[in-house]
Amino acid sequence: MGTEQILAKILYFNLGVEVGQVLALIPIIFIITLSRKHKQFPAFYKAVNWYLVLAGIGLFVYQLYHYFIGHG
Repeated sequence: MGTEQILAKILYFNLGVEVGQVLALIPIIFIITLSRKHKQFPAFYKAVNWYLVLAGIGLFVYQLYHYFIGHG
């Protein structure tokens, strides 16, 4: 990788991450906008939110486990 132009490399990496996030959000927003018209949307929305909460808790526990126990 080298150490020359380290600031440019960091900026281009972060720019790439941001562009990737925007490109990922475009179809998600389109799908959510279309699905809001259906009467099942509130139940779907609630289920997805709970799944994301549980996934976040699971990832947090996984990280804690590997931080405290996985270093052995």
